Amino acid sequence: MRTNFFIIFLLLLFIKMNAGIGYWRDCNTFIELKPSSSYSIFVEIKNHEESKLISGQSKRFYTSIEKRSTYENDYVSDIYLSSSNDTVILLPKLTVKFRPTTDVDLVVNEMSNKLKKLEQYKDNVAILECAANTSEEVMNITNRLAHNPAVLWCEPSWLSNISFYNSLYSFQYYNKNTGQFGGTSGMDINVEPAWNITTGKSFVKVAVIDCGVDRQHEDLSNVVSGYTTQNYAGEGAPLTNNWHGTACAGIIGADDNTKGIKGVAPGVSIIPVNIEPVDSFSSNAEIGQAIRWAADRADILSCSWGNNSSTDNPDIVSALQYARSYGRDGKGCIEVFAAGNFWGYDGIQNVSFPARLDSVLAVGALDKNGDICSYSQRGNGLNLMAFGGNSDIVSTDISGSSGYSSSNYVYNFGGTSAACPQVAGVAALMLSANPMLTEAQVREVLQNTAVDMGTTGRDNTYGYGRVNAYAAVNSVKLNVTISGSTIIHGTEVYTLNNLPDGFTVVWTTSNGMPITQVSTDMRQCTLTRTNNTPSQFTLFAEVFYQGVSIKRVYKSIYTQISATYYQESCNYYNVTHPAISTKTLNNNQSTYVHMGCTVHIYSSALPGSTVTHSGVTPETWSYTGGSSITFSLPLWSGGQPFHIYVNGDANSNDGHFLFFAVGNNGNLTSNSLLQVLPAISGFELTVKNNEEVGEWSSNEIVWTLEVYDTKKGKLVHNERVIGCTTTLDTSMWIRGTYVLRVVVAGKEDEPLVEKIQVR
Repeated sequence: MRTNFFIIFLLLLFIKMNAGIGYWRDCNTFIELKPSSSYSIFVEIKNHEESKLISGQSKRFYTSIEKRSTYENDYVSDIYLSSSNDTVILLPKLTVKFRPTTDVDLVVNEMSNKLKKLEQYKDNVAILECAANTSEEVMNITNRLAHNPAVLWCEPSWLSNISFYNSLYSFQYYNKNTGQFGGTSGMDINVEPAWNITTGKSFVKVAVIDCGVDRQHEDLSNVVSGYTTQNYAGEGAPLTNNWHGTACAGIIGADDNTKGIKGVAPGVSIIPVNIEPVDSFSSNAEIGQAIRWAADRADILSCSWGNNSSTDNPDIVSALQYARSYGRDGKGCIEVFAAGNFWGYDGIQNVSFPARLDSVLAVGALDKNGDICSYSQRGNGLNLMAFGGNSDIVSTDISGSSGYSSSNYVYNFGGTSAACPQVAGVAALMLSANPMLTEAQVREVLQNTAVDMGTTGRDNTYGYGRVNAYAAVNSVKLNVTISGSTIIHGTEVYTLNNLPDGFTVVWTTSNGMPITQVSTDMRQCTLTRTNNTPSQFTLFAEVFYQGVSIKRVYKSIYTQISATYYQESCNYYNVTHPAISTKTLNNNQSTYVHMGCTVHIYSSALPGSTVTHSGVTPETWSYTGGSSITFSLPLWSGGQPFHIYVNGDANSNDGHFLFFAVGNNGNLTSNSLLQVLPAISGFELTVKNNEEVGEWSSNEIVWTLEVYDTKKGKLVHNERVIGCTTTLDTSMWIRGTYVLRVVVAGKEDEPLVEKIQVR
């Protein structure tokens, strides 16, 4: 039996491992990893010392990929990228969550000396060391464990890029505030969780309308050709030593690499628009023309400039109205402006122009403790808050000596000029997650998800509150799902739900399972079951916008249902029943449990299925649409079948789990009161008189005999008997095991149960 199970297990593992690079955390969750473009590998020394140590961690370092063979006796991990483009290094250590009552040592020992238990905790979590030399081996071991019925989830240990990439990231308290500079921990724009959804897509273009952006900067590889007023050949590059625009661009989209800082949306494109090509701003008409140029090409306008004129300039107002009405093919450009840095100066009582316009988002400045900066302008035109600090914002500088200093980075940027691009970056993440949003929708979500500050609701000091990147992005991400049968019967159609217009879809499967047809609108695909269809495979739908992948969703599909079960121990009507450890549960195969004890069934094929039951009415029953079912059987149910059907009823072949309980609240291994005696023509059944059943004479005992097969749980014989003995002819029965149930009149709560086998 164990050999057969092991062969089946390996087949399932092979199927799932071919889903792509990565590993299975559990039967439903595939963690995809992409090969990094890095020419380095990570090495953990086992047998000798190495001089190039990192982060003070002895015997761990990076070296060139060409030297891999030098460390063949050590542990080597390739460098990967996660779905959110975080750098990932796998270590030879696993964290595993086991099911209750699992013998962890037994599972470890069955892994052919590939694992060693380091720690085991009371919540059934264990830390295991892998006997592996490569990250590929770690993923293979993880996949084997993830599909072990005794395992709930399994996760290899990671080294993440946040700790050793972007060398100045720790200075960016506006992205992640740990109190590192005396600020308040958690007082930031909450962007790190948003990066698990997206770090930005290149089709989202943010126009930084400022004094130019350094297109050659080491940390700004995503800057494209732009626009310069008075000098159209300038393409948006800075023509003076003014670093202001480059600093704004860095906050929005600095690369996630080994250098410098990390932008709020490092994956987006930056369009530089230089409206200050000389030592003073261009004319209002020229600025208006630059805005219109940007509106025809960009999705977001980030503008850290303005003035406190009492009148609104019509050139700029009309250009911004144009961007809002005609930008993004009529969906409208998102216009983000700095609120201004002159609060209280010369009687100024509102945000600056153009920030005070209703068509734009005006952003005020907070310090590292979340207090409004004294300079930050406020008033009825204020929308949101981000971090401007007090000359403590780190960002990109013009490269070399041309900018603020000889460094490529500026360490004392600040003001509402620094706060504005943070909101522009969050808006860029939103459009990366869902490019079909209108300007009005982006504005509404940013305001509704902001962290309220000051008086409840919007006020003139904090507007709607501090921008919350994760809440904003999470609320607009595409909620696409695949619907269709979890079990493939013959030909099945699968539909991608909630897909807006303007997207394309690519359908793929794991293990080479062919896709029969894809609909014209790409929202549906058809699969056909054949003799070669694997018992389990994964259907993937990858959503693209302008050729760039936005989201990938998947659905696990089965040709048949496999499951596991375990039973809790219980004391039922003064009888103590021991627990049953996790075991495999197969279709159309009877399983025996104790009355009264709670039984748990787990199957990765259950989510999205229809689950029904028949036969015995359970004492308790729970199924809420997830991957588990719980139930218990009542006292009188001994010998009667309890059916659980998945995706249907008795006529369904998807899944049929059949349970029996023994009679008289007995244990599974106890002797029954029913005696079965073989006879030439079948079986002679005799109900013996004893003290539990009571006294009777052979003429007065009345009892009912029921016989069920243990393959389908069907009633194959039913008769009423008077007296102690009856003869049951089994000569025409199909070979197999049957359950006999005897109910003596007056003793209905104590049925007598026995199994017989016809050979």
